[in-house]
Amino acid sequence: MSEETQTLADLRSEIDRIDDALHDLVIRRSEVGAMIGDRKGHQGLALRPAREAAILRRLAARHHGRMTKADLVQIWKELLGSSVRQQGPFSVAVCEDGGCRALARDQFGARTPVTGFESARRVVEAVTKREASVGVLPFPVPRDADPWWRFLVNEAEGTPKVVNRLPWGGPPGGTLGDEGDALVIADLAQDETGQDRSLFVFDAEAEFNRASIDAALARVGLTATLSALWYDTAKPRVWLHMIEIKGFAVAGDDRIRHAAESLGPAVKRVVPLGGYPVPLDLADLTAG
Repeated sequence: MSEETQTLADLRSEIDRIDDALHDLVIRRSEVGAMIGDRKGHQGLALRPAREAAILRRLAARHHGRMTKADLVQIWKELLGSSVRQQGPFSVAVCEDGGCRALARDQFGARTPVTGFESARRVVEAVTKREASVGVLPFPVPRDADPWWRFLVNEAEGTPKVVNRLPWGGPPGGTLGDEGDALVIADLAQDETGQDRSLFVFDAEAEFNRASIDAALARVGLTATLSALWYDTAKPRVWLHMIEIKGFAVAGDDRIRHAAESLGPAVKRVVPLGGYPVPLDLADLTAG
């Protein structure tokens, strides 16, 4: 039967058959996800930002048709969120400022439990104390009198790290609003995806300007994509320089160590804050 001779009833019957086939595949996907969870032993969080990034990038690259890539990505984020919840308890703590609640719902699924807190510090505490699986916090700004990321400058085991950046597949609702960007923190190791950003803090006894930091990183082949500074007024000579670099780097990376050394003895330690896979390009997501 040609498209011209198909009746509305025929087309609706075809939609029903497609829905059944899609439903069968969703059921099978859930079963396979459960098998993966069983093989991993359900230890720790089932969340895998690097794996999710690989899935969404691959699907967006092969997509075509009238449905936008943003809609495609949103469907899969609901599937991924469901899969994480099936493999163990999962909840989100959010800072109520900056649209973090909407970004969390958009990323982790509408049925994922979300608890809001008035302060970013309380979100960090909730994740540290295992009151929540992950936290969603406003994206850092260069100058902040009380930045939340300073509470991650701790090398103790179990300290949350940055693991993702939101929005990942376009802003909530598909339109740019007041939400801005956010970072996700959790007690997870960062995995490389090929398109990454990594964050470190230079804990120093002096202030360095951005040009000095850029030069130190350039000597070891690295590029800073963001820098922020916090000075502890209660403890003179405590300057925390938060640096986001282009690429993948983890604790012990010789490049970071050499960059810190080139800044001089004022740098007392280098603390990794995690990192994230670079989100999909928002402009590209508007196209089918």
